[in-house]
Amino acid sequence: MGETTGSAGQGGGTAVRTGYDKLLSDSQRWNYAEISDLDHIGAIEGGVDGFAAMIFCSQSSTRGPVVGPDRKDMRVAKKDPIPGCAALQRLVDECSTADPGHGNDVSTHEESPLCLVDECSASDRAHCRNDRPQKESALEWAIAIDSMDDAIHIVDSDLRVVRCNTAFAQWCLKLGVPAEVVGRGLLDALPFLPPSACDEYRYVLDTGRTLVTKETMRVGAGDIATETRKIPIVREGVVSGVVTVIRDITQLRRAEEALRKSEATARAIFNATTDTVVLVDREGNILAVNEVGAGRLAKRPHELVGANIHDILPPGIATRRMEKCDEVVQSRKHVRFEDERAGRIVDNSLYPVFDAAGDVCAIAVYGRDITEERKAQEALERIFFLSVDMICVLDTDGNFRRVNPAFTRVLGYENKEVTGRHFLDFVHPDDVQATVREVEQRLSDGSPTTHFDNRCRCRDGSYRWLEWAATYIREEGLTYAVVRDITDREDEERKALEESRERFRSIVESTSDWIWEVDANGVYTYASPKVRDILGYDPEEVIGKTPFDLMPPDESERIGTEFRAIVQARRAFERLENCNLHRDGRLVLLETSGVPIIDKDGNLLGYRGIGRDVTERKQAEELRNYSEQLEKMVDLRTRELRDAQDALVRKEKLAVLGQLAGGVGHELRNPLGVISNAVYYLETKLSDADRAIKKHLALIASEVQHSEEIVSDLLEFSRTKPGKKEEIAISVLVAQVLERYTPPQKVKVTITMASDLPLVFVDSQQTRQVIGNLVTNAYEAMPDGGELFISAHAEDREVQLLVRDKHEDAVRTSVHHQGERDRPRAGGFKNPGPGQRREYYGRERGR
Repeated sequence: MGETTGSAGQGGGTAVRTGYDKLLSDSQRWNYAEISDLDHIGAIEGGVDGFAAMIFCSQSSTRGPVVGPDRKDMRVAKKDPIPGCAALQRLVDECSTADPGHGNDVSTHEESPLCLVDECSASDRAHCRNDRPQKESALEWAIAIDSMDDAIHIVDSDLRVVRCNTAFAQWCLKLGVPAEVVGRGLLDALPFLPPSACDEYRYVLDTGRTLVTKETMRVGAGDIATETRKIPIVREGVVSGVVTVIRDITQLRRAEEALRKSEATARAIFNATTDTVVLVDREGNILAVNEVGAGRLAKRPHELVGANIHDILPPGIATRRMEKCDEVVQSRKHVRFEDERAGRIVDNSLYPVFDAAGDVCAIAVYGRDITEERKAQEALERIFFLSVDMICVLDTDGNFRRVNPAFTRVLGYENKEVTGRHFLDFVHPDDVQATVREVEQRLSDGSPTTHFDNRCRCRDGSYRWLEWAATYIREEGLTYAVVRDITDREDEERKALEESRERFRSIVESTSDWIWEVDANGVYTYASPKVRDILGYDPEEVIGKTPFDLMPPDESERIGTEFRAIVQARRAFERLENCNLHRDGRLVLLETSGVPIIDKDGNLLGYRGIGRDVTERKQAEELRNYSEQLEKMVDLRTRELRDAQDALVRKEKLAVLGQLAGGVGHELRNPLGVISNAVYYLETKLSDADRAIKKHLALIASEVQHSEEIVSDLLEFSRTKPGKKEEIAISVLVAQVLERYTPPQKVKVTITMASDLPLVFVDSQQTRQVIGNLVTNAYEAMPDGGELFISAHAEDREVQLLVRDKHEDAVRTSVHHQGERDRPRAGGFKNPGPGQRREYYGRERGR
């Protein structure tokens, strides 16, 4: 339920009339049926907020047939039932059975919201029966109520629906409720009502006061806003029922919401402006004022509404403003004026406000504080008159509208001699075209002119250089310009330019390089005098020719192709070597560099650069290269001689080593033979010895054999004879080494061999010695234990053997199965230090 308000209604009476003529004329519209009788018809006019309702009051009486003027029963005139017409049918029944010979005026009860007809005297009833016009009026009221847009229904004291009109029946159908609601309980007939609705009806029945509520109902996909009035029916001081009038206020609420938003927007705009806005009537009473205006008077808006301007403004200002208001009323036009108050200048604009009749009913006053603006204008005026630069204002045609005194000081013209004349009248003829082009460009794109120079004529006929800065204000149709006399600066710049040119000429003539310039077609437009020393031509002879005219044909074709690509890319080039013909016919080698010349519009105008004679330098480079080549050949021959000498020394050392090895081998083989014989003797004598003794005897025999092999290798090495090579699998060699060099207890050995390993052609004894060195070195690198990884794979016609300890330090041994006939070389290892990698090196080469 929505907002609820209660109010006591005031009712007025009107005559109750019935009419058979009206009944007969409308007989085709109604479905006449026998329903409960109506003894009295009450007509109520007025109400709350413009509501008017016709209320039907129930009272027991004798039932009778529905008859017309000829006393015929009219209930046979059935048509299709019209929803909500039950009240009218009851009205017709009661009118038909009334006594036509008596009538009565309705009496009112001032203490009740609705005044009902009480029991009438016999004479009144006789008067009512004979009052045909009253009956007609009652029927007209009934038809009018049934045709109302408001939904109306009556609830008795037991909260049963006893009456309703057509609009209410349609309302029920819209809410999905059957229209047959008469005779049913309130919540049963109207299930869309909340239970609290019964409390509202009981409140009206108990207090006899009208109750107004507002609700919002969901119907389909939208909401419907309603206002419901529950009006008590009072008879003999007792509330016997409630008349309920439901009005759809959806559109009204939307309109009110739109109005509130519109008012809020208007209020925001009203208060958003920085100007004072006041609405006064013709007598000077303030009707509205915005917050800015109130704030300037140190008040709040509500404190000023209703006050007169004579009460809040000084007498002189108030009187003048009232005079201006009277002027607006009389002229019915806008009036503008300025006044000053408390040292502030205010620009006031007064506008008439007309009522519906077209008369001025109020005046809208807009006041803008222009104090700062006026100060700024005065400051600009001072700048305008005191500026050392010329300041002018021109109209859209280019005529001077205003100039400052600097024009007289610089150009010598009086103000009246300049004002009204076109600015081009003063421009030098040679500068007119550039000036017009600048103006048209700036007018088309709207950008300001900055640092535009031209010459203007003085009063004495001389010309001075001026620099223009101008801006066109399209809204005003005016151009504002600041013009500076730069004649002295131009003279200084011209002088500096001449000095710069002279310095450039001196540098060009003294440099050892030839400075040149060509146009977009490659034709020389400038050549420095140095060309005479380099190519033997005077500069005048070169200008008009192309660089290709000074080259041999084949060189011209080569350089021409390359230079066309450079020009097409518009790029610079440097140190481009090209061969040129001297005037005497000899060849001159030049090293040329250049950069493109591009104007402000992006057009290529040509190239400029330098040409350097590098003929002598190139000859010197060739001599130097030849000398270096000779030195390389001498170094090579010297290295070969040194290698031969080293080989000779090596052979001498090997001869000495062979003699020493022969003696050492003789001395070592004798004790080794004794040890070997002793082992043999022990093996024969101790044939039944335990396994440990036999193992150690075998170990001694193996080491004696190994020592003899080392002695033999030493002797073989000293004799410089090739080793004894054979084809063998690398896996066999690794197995023999591990069998000989048993890994320590804490070291685990992992062997990985590729399945496609070929046989290797090596000296097996020397290869085992190399692998043994690698393995023992790895053992020594893992004193606390670890894991030794040995793997091999074929790669590029060789077998590579990888030995890696637990620290992932690796050694790769390559064993050729086809290749050189070098002697095998065994490498050592390097130990970089703590925390670094340990690597082992070894390589075995075969055939």
